[in-house]
Amino acid sequence: MFNQQNFTDQILQHANTTFSTLHAKFLKKIWGDNNTTKKLHNNQVYTDWQNGIYEAYIPTRDSMDNNLEYLRIAIQVLPEVSNDTKHQKAYDLSVPIKMPLGNIESEFLILIAPRQDKWGLVKGFKHRNKRGYFTGVFVNKSSDIIWKRVLDQIINFFLKRTDGLFRSLGFETWVWKWAQHKDSSLLYYIVEHFSYVIRQSVFTFVKLYQHLMGKMKEVLNEIGLQNTAKTHLRTLEVMNPRDLSRYFMLIRDKLDVTLHNQSFRPDELKVLQVLRNG
Repeated sequence: MFNQQNFTDQILQHANTTFSTLHAKFLKKIWGDNNTTKKLHNNQVYTDWQNGIYEAYIPTRDSMDNNLEYLRIAIQVLPEVSNDTKHQKAYDLSVPIKMPLGNIESEFLILIAPRQDKWGLVKGFKHRNKRGYFTGVFVNKSSDIIWKRVLDQIINFFLKRTDGLFRSLGFETWVWKWAQHKDSSLLYYIVEHFSYVIRQSVFTFVKLYQHLMGKMKEVLNEIGLQNTAKTHLRTLEVMNPRDLSRYFMLIRDKLDVTLHNQSFRPDELKVLQVLRNG
């Protein structure tokens, strides 16, 4: 049975593992290492578990007047969304929970719900008449499928942003894609003659793209495992009790052989032993 609180918690967990980890992984080194700049003083994220709200600020470029420029990502998990309510929900979500140490230069608002009131829901719109301000509406009962769709849009945003930055520097867009796959140090040599401000933005966008693609692989793997489990479950549901009992005996026997003849990490071994013991 569907549980709204579990759904909300799963979405917020996805948000935290995707965005709250950025500061420790690379943003602190790029924007606050004291060697080049010391402007990102802390991890600027916020989670309201009770009301299903998440907010994160990602630095996009340096600013002489406003410390740093930021992309604001804000998420609201709702029980239901409709064409009649989505604009008001986006307006409410556009009010920052905590202002960043700098200026908001773009904003992606994300409205998430397990259902909509009727067909024909418009899934995206500009909530401000300004470039870079967009609201996406995502509806599905699977938190993993929703997060895959969220990542699709965010990856596309940074892909276009990075392509545009490299074009403005006089490079073809394939250059950064090729360099990041070959050797990350190549990116430094490509942009070393530009100002540190430009280099900081380049490193941020490329690292973000790599990180988000990694998260996409994780969620696609999870969706694949769930689909495989559902396929096997449908097979088991039509078996009579006697065949089902024999089936699980065969599975345990096969797992015993596997456990004795192969090496596993402790976490993998624990899972297999649980399966074996039923």
